[in-house]
Amino acid sequence: MSTSTVPFPSESWLAAFHESLNASRAYALSAARWNHGPVAIVVTDDGRAPFAGLLDVAGGSCRGSFVVPLREARQAPTVLEAPRAVWLRLLSGEIGATYALFEGVITVSGRCRSLIRYMRAAQVMVSCAQEVATSLDRARSAA
Repeated sequence: MSTSTVPFPSESWLAAFHESLNASRAYALSAARWNHGPVAIVVTDDGRAPFAGLLDVAGGSCRGSFVVPLREARQAPTVLEAPRAVWLRLLSGEIGATYALFEGVITVSGRCRSLIRYMRAAQVMVSCAQEVATSLDRARSAA
């Protein structure tokens, strides 16, 4: 995993998250039986175009990560969507994965039951995302 700081959200952040997932033994174990398709991450911003990324996760590993059009992301089997400010709170550890998902702070669409069944994997995914050296400033780089 790279030690340089990457802006969130960005293609470089998504790639670093991908690497972090694959470096995590905890993720490999907790998501070993995940076969419910890719997970989309959608970041909305006031007055800015949304960022949409797709993590091709299966069997405890991330096989790929891609920036995709919003329409494509929203068609993924599992979609996690929230304003950028919420994602920043999650990445900084201010709020936890369980709280964010069950309190509706992050909108989940698609395979909600599967996500609940794999809550430990979701929590580890957040931990992996938090390990990425992220630029948490409020300015988003042009992508």
